[in-house]
Amino acid sequence: MTTIACTARFKRYGCPPAAGASSGASSGGDSQEYLLDAPSQTGSSTGDISSASSTSSTSTITLGNLKNRIEEVTAELNRGDGSEAYKECVKRKYLTERRARYYRELDGSDLYGRSPMVNNLGSGQPAGALLHERDNHGLYPNQKAKTWLESGDASLFTVVQGDPTSVDYDKDGKLTPGEDGIYFTEMFSTVRPLPAGKYKFDLKEVWSPFFPCNYAISLGWTVTVTAPDGTTHEAFFDPQTIGSGDGYISSGNLSTGDLSPAAFTTGDTTTSITSFYGTGDAVTMTLSPYVDLTTHIFDFITGDGTTMLSLTGATGDSAAGALTWGVSKKPWSSGDQLMLRISEPPLPAPTPTPAPR
Repeated sequence: MTTIACTARFKRYGCPPAAGASSGASSGGDSQEYLLDAPSQTGSSTGDISSASSTSSTSTITLGNLKNRIEEVTAELNRGDGSEAYKECVKRKYLTERRARYYRELDGSDLYGRSPMVNNLGSGQPAGALLHERDNHGLYPNQKAKTWLESGDASLFTVVQGDPTSVDYDKDGKLTPGEDGIYFTEMFSTVRPLPAGKYKFDLKEVWSPFFPCNYAISLGWTVTVTAPDGTTHEAFFDPQTIGSGDGYISSGNLSTGDLSPAAFTTGDTTTSITSFYGTGDAVTMTLSPYVDLTTHIFDFITGDGTTMLSLTGATGDSAAGALTWGVSKKPWSSGDQLMLRISEPPLPAPTPTPAPR
């Protein structure tokens, strides 16, 4: 049979049978396959799906699975409160999911345009460093769209919603609860200084049209954090009480606290910090394998972005695999939330050229 392109017209009212399949129910039964969406384009960059002359792989569904899907949606509708608002919410949910799938398959674009304005931050910035600020909406008088972060590195970021401003959507001169709207700002920021690396989490949203069925849209965000030039390694440091001091020890029954990531590369050697703890008069770090970092700078950055301790001039013991610094007092307390930055020593100042005589 002739393949029928799944144009925008077909996409709205239902796609035809997949290529090579008979449209008669008697010949295919529940195994008959149907296209789920418009076929993706081959060799076309016009963005007009009706101009596609051929198709690549396109999602299909059998008639049997389609029947099962209808039963699932019917059951979802029956779980609601029976209101037209709930039914419309479910309808919008599936339409939104279909549109999002279509745009991503068509050209990889994001239907929602909800990516963060800033996805590249400098490491060690204080808690509250702004990642993204935007307007969001809801229903009058104070039913805001729900927004939250979850999965992955979500605990390292936060979202704060501002006070609402009323909007007379229907312009009838009065504000009606549940019909007119509000808008408000949302600010996404860090909760502590971040070491260099990639941080991933999901942004979850329930928009005002989805209040009746509480449908959440999920968008993946990735934030890249970069370190200053000359940085050898950056890590979280959450010391806990170990004997007479506080710190991190990764072996034996004394495994406690947190230092992450512990492994890093310097030169051609990959090493791991196996312990890092401080007492009243010394700080000791062990490496496996040992790397001579006696001239490096070890900064500990607090939540407000300031350096609470900078260690320099370590004494190295290659046999013990240890670096040691003398301190005048215990350098940190159990449960502190610190960021460790290990930096190369600064380059020596150039020797001035003597003036000609």
